[in-house]
Amino acid sequence: MTRISVRPVLALVLAATLTTLATGCSSLADELEREADPARASQAADDAPAPAPSVPDPDDLEIEPSAAHSATDCGAESLRATASLVDAAMGLRAMSITFTNCGTSTYEVNGYPAVTVLDADREPVAIEVLKGTDGISTGLRNTKPTAIRLQPGESVLTTLTWRNTVTDATRPAPHGTYFDIAPAPGRGSHVVQPADGGPIDIGSTAQLGTSAWEKAPADPGGTGPEPTTPN
Repeated sequence: MTRISVRPVLALVLAATLTTLATGCSSLADELEREADPARASQAADDAPAPAPSVPDPDDLEIEPSAAHSATDCGAESLRATASLVDAAMGLRAMSITFTNCGTSTYEVNGYPAVTVLDADREPVAIEVLKGTDGISTGLRNTKPTAIRLQPGESVLTTLTWRNTVTDATRPAPHGTYFDIAPAPGRGSHVVQPADGGPIDIGSTAQLGTSAWEKAPADPGGTGPEPTTPN
């Protein structure tokens, strides 16, 4: 009869049991740790590599148009030109353009501005520019020309008026985008557009009225007062 030693068998069984217990304990310990510290799972997720950022299709990008500028830099003859919004009432349009002395010496203006209406390509638009605004509307303030001496930082303004009504269907109504304006004929000019971007919708009368330069009240914004239109 063959005698089998039980010691090696018991050793093998004991080793397998210990391994199983160690594995189970490790899994149990991990589970208990997760229950006690839920942040551990999120931390492990944070340690994972981040997905590559997606690159938008250029065709899906929306590009906003540039905002319309209503003021120029301190340029020609040390003046800065600023255009206001267009005030509209029953077909009548009115807006102001202000010149501010941004230089260091006194600047003198007198009379009416020199104005040319330009289209989107900055080409002149064929209209008649009037001295005074009575030809457009008698309800607007129309000052008389006077000599004004501007100290540095002081401003003058003129009011431009027109009507957008079409009274002659056979005559195309001119439209502009910019004003080319100078303190007087022969002086340096500035190109501005209405603060709201326009358009300058002059009707079939094709006339633009200009008021004489007048001293603008002190204004931190340098835009001067808004023109008034009749009710």
